[in-house]
Amino acid sequence: MEINIDLVDDLIELFWIEIDKLKNNGFIFQTYDQWKIDAEKQIRAEIKRKMDNDEDVSKEKEKLLETNLEEKYRLDQVYIYSNLRQRIPESKKRKIKYSSIFNCPKKYQHGLNNLINKIKNGESLFPHLSRQIFNPKAQDGMLFDFGISHLHLGINPDVRLPLLVKGNKEILYCIINDDITYFLVIDDHGRWADIELMKIIKKDFPQLLNKWKLKNVLSLEKDINENERKTLRYYGISAPIEIDGNIYMSPGGGINTAGGSVFSVIKMQNYFRYYRNLQKQIYSILDSNMENLDDGYVRITNELNFKMIDYEKIVLKDEKYEIILNVNINNITKLVESIDLIK
Repeated sequence: MEINIDLVDDLIELFWIEIDKLKNNGFIFQTYDQWKIDAEKQIRAEIKRKMDNDEDVSKEKEKLLETNLEEKYRLDQVYIYSNLRQRIPESKKRKIKYSSIFNCPKKYQHGLNNLINKIKNGESLFPHLSRQIFNPKAQDGMLFDFGISHLHLGINPDVRLPLLVKGNKEILYCIINDDITYFLVIDDHGRWADIELMKIIKKDFPQLLNKWKLKNVLSLEKDINENERKTLRYYGISAPIEIDGNIYMSPGGGINTAGGSVFSVIKMQNYFRYYRNLQKQIYSILDSNMENLDDGYVRITNELNFKMIDYEKIVLKDEKYEIILNVNINNITKLVESIDLIK
């Protein structure tokens, strides 16, 4: 019996289901036609460069085939989706810690109390995010570089964007970790590259920066001012951060040359690596237990085509014969422990 499984392809398909849901809720992903114009332009420029240098261009020409372009488009949008996911905090209960200089103006106290309750109760913080959240390609330089988020303190829905709260002049600058949200300061918009925010973290929450500290680097050759840092971010460059004589890498993971998050790219690549590894294990277990699949009710076919229908619980299904595989993962080793066959 032949068994066909492609978990990475299935994962991309499941992510696209989520992308389509987001598009239906106002998120603006590039259409294929929009994306194709830029992609072909880049490929043709590379072909010209290689031809000018008498280099082989067969691989580049293959990239221009419609099927290859469509595949590349779908994958590119999945990486953009991953970038967006980093910008939206997971809804989970968190404690709150305050910087030594934190102070809330009286006019925002109601909004802050509302936000505090949401954080402690694990409610969605989406309504308090940037107006740019509906643009998945938008660069959140402060988050990707400094690891700092900003939240709005409004109470009522925004007139133009009713899924978000109304924005105010001042916003909350904070760090949202797995189990703790660190409140830094409430201040005007625009402190996206202000090193003073990093100094607050260094003073009150130094543990957040320790793993990013560069050893044996005493100082930068040249100070990077706020405008220079913004320019570097725009071009997809993460610059070292100097605070009180110490040099740090970007606590937000850094910005890649496409203007997105380095973290989000690494996370998606880890996803692909993880599911490729799972696929090998699943094939190995099925090969060792073929008799369990080749009993009376499965013998009607010589081929089973399993699709992953849940990438968190790892559930696979053959649609034609309605055979389901529940893949049980060991929470510690992250390896496949067993596979339950359900018909």
